[in-house]
Parts: sequence; C-alpha cells; structure tokens
Amino acid sequence: MISTVLSIGAQSGSAGDESDIARAIRDGASDTISRTGRQIVDRELARKPTLSITPGYRLRVLVTKDVDVST
Repeated sequence: MISTVLSIGAQSGSAGDESDIARAIRDGASDTISRTGRQIVDRELARKPTLSITPGYRLRVLVTKDVDVST
C-alpha cells in the first residue's frame, strides 16, 4: 500500500504534452520510488517481534490467539 502511494505521487505531476525524455525520467523515478517503498515494507514485515525483560521480572501476558513457542 505504501509503495502504491509513493508510485502515484511520483506519477501525479505528468503533463499532457511532455517530451519523451521527461516521460522517461518520470517513469524511471516512479519505478525507483515504487521499488524502494516495496523494499521498505518487505523489510519491516520480515522483522520478528522481540521483547526484552529483566530476568526475574513478573510478566502477565494476555493472548487472544494460539502462540507457537517452539524453537
């Protein structure tokens, strides 16, 4: 979704009578922005959640779905 928004933003400035060079620059920028946005989203979605707690600290966890704690 974020990459789509970035791509639309890059393409929104197009004019009706633009030259081939301007169109190529706009298309190249759009592709680059879209690819970068996609990479950022993929990287963030691939990050596993982590939780650091001081040893011995009491912790309560409420779970609404099954949790797989196998290693």
